[in-house]
Parts: sequence; C-alpha cells; structure tokens
Amino acid sequence: MAELIPTTATPTPPAGAISATIAPNILRYLARVSGELGVDLGDALERVGLTPDLLNSPELRVSFRQGDAVIRAALARSPRADLGLLVGTAQHIAASGPVGFGMMTAPTLIAAIRLGIEFQNLAGSMVVWSVREDEAHTHVRAELTAVAADDPVGRFLIEEGIANITRMVRTALDPSFRPARVSFACAPPPYAGEYRDLFGCPVAFGADHTEWTLPAGWPERRLPGADPWVHAQTRALLSELTTRIGDRQELYRLLEARIARALPEIPAIGEAARALHLTERTLRRRLAELGTTFAEIVDGVRRERALHLLEENTLPLIRISAELGFADERSLRRACVRWTGLSPGRLRGTRG
Repeated sequence: MAELIPTTATPTPPAGAISATIAPNILRYLARVSGELGVDLGDALERVGLTPDLLNSPELRVSFRQGDAVIRAALARSPRADLGLLVGTAQHIAASGPVGFGMMTAPTLIAAIRLGIEFQNLAGSMVVWSVREDEAHTHVRAELTAVAADDPVGRFLIEEGIANITRMVRTALDPSFRPARVSFACAPPPYAGEYRDLFGCPVAFGADHTEWTLPAGWPERRLPGADPWVHAQTRALLSELTTRIGDRQELYRLLEARIARALPEIPAIGEAARALHLTERTLRRRLAELGTTFAEIVDGVRRERALHLLEENTLPLIRISAELGFADERSLRRACVRWTGLSPGRLRGTRG
C-alpha cells in the first residue's frame, strides 16, 4: 500500500529550538552521572549530532532541542527517578567555567548570585533565573520557557538547577547551608522525600512559582574567595564573551530563521545578505570572524530540521528529503550519516 503524503507543511521548530546557543554543561554532567549509574547515552548523543568527546569542546553550543532529546533518553533509561537532583549536586561551582570563577571571587553571596544570573547564558542554563527581594528574604526564581513544569524534562531542569545552586553555596561558603524554603510550581513527585533530605528545609509543591529562598542575613555574607581585582577582571572577560556570543547568536538566528522559512528552497548568500542590509562580502567577512560560513549554517538548519522530522516519525523519507531541499532519499541518507554516523532508518529505530 502506498504511503499517504500530507499536503500541509509540518511546522518548523521555533528559532530557539534550532539555534545552538547553550553551553553543554548540563549534558556533560548528565552523561557522567548516567554513566556512573550504568546508563550509556552515546547513541542518544549521536542522534542529535553530538558525541561524548565533543561535549568537552570549549566552543560547543547546543540547541534546546538537542538538550531536550538527550535528557528524555536519559530519564527513560535511568534507574533513578531523581536524576535531576543527582546531576545538580554533582556539579562543583567551577563546572560553570568563568562564570563560576567570577562567582567565587565576588564579595558577598548575593553579589555572586547576581553575577551568575547576569551571565547565566554563558553558564549553560536551560532555565531562566531572576532575583526577587522582599522585606524579609531574597528569593531566586526559576522559570521554564520551552517545557511545562510537570513535563519530565521540565522537572529535570528545575531539579538540576535548584540542586545546583544549593551545592554552589555549600561549596563556596558553608557545607552546612540550608535554604529558608524551596517552592516548586510542579506537583510533588513520588520521591518528594529526596527533596527534603537534600535541601534540609521546608519544601512546597504546586506553588505559583519555583523559588529558592535564602535565610535572613545570608545574602550579605562575605565569600572566602572574595578578591576585588580578580573579580573585576573576570567580570570584564564575561562581558566580552557575552558581547561576542550575543553578536554570533543574533546573526545566526536571523540567518537560521530565513533559511528555515525558505526550505525546501535554499536561499543564495547574496539574497540573505540583502535581506540583512549587508553586502555579500560583508556577510562573508562577519561569518568568517565568527568561525563559520553560510553553507555551514544552511547545513545546521537542515540537520536540526531533519532530526526533528525523524524524531516525529510521521513523514516518509521521500517527503522529508523534499522538505529539506535534497534531490532524493540518497542525498538525505548521506547527510544523516555525515551528521550523526547513522542512517535515517537507524535514527528512527533508535529513539528513546
């Protein structure tokens, strides 16, 4: 029986899911903790174009879609339901790289927290963090933008983030630290007792927001590693990195969005340059300064789109090839092998 090919286009993933803008810190420790639990995530990483060795590259950035896929695979295979708590507590403050170093050299705990939030994009956060203060306490709020709080990946990310910030304070300031309270927007999991054991404070579920609250007097506590000169130097470095990555992300996102909308047609670089009010020569130069080319960005958009469609597993390969602008299925197959080492059929057959 012939397969029915839908006549309506499959929606393109949002730009934030396509753009590789997230440092792979969470995935690095997820792979490490999973390995300690006897779970190999090698194939899950390969399906999204990653490898365990590549996770250690300082230049690597991943998309939310890639992170989501690997986390879901890990959760499905893990013998521990509280995997997010384990990954969060496994990370020393230095795991955040220059951001963690900047936090350790801050004058006070609240200064360290504010620096971490200011530069959270460099630390690889997949959650949006902010600070709220009232007359009695300082609250650190965690918000999800791409998944729901009760989604397994959403729960994992919240668990990982809140456990990690608790571990950071215990590492940088006092091993006996306990938050004043922690409130979660999600429903209580079957292992809610693990939350209370880890945080050592009142824990609420079903709250309006996920918040981690400092005890009175703790925000202004001085950090033992405080060093004004080193802190100022580190902040300057972080600002420079943020500007550089911001420029790269903005140009990437504009080009990715244009290419994704144009598929199955592949826009010429001159056309893309004119749309950005640039000359072709200027666009090529700016991309070279960022260490990439227009062809590599086109290839990246095609890869993300292909992996998304293969994960959905609803369209025949001939339709996927056509949607990506490939001449035939053989071209799609060659591209998938180049991207991941796996054929389209194996990518579909190794989900989960």
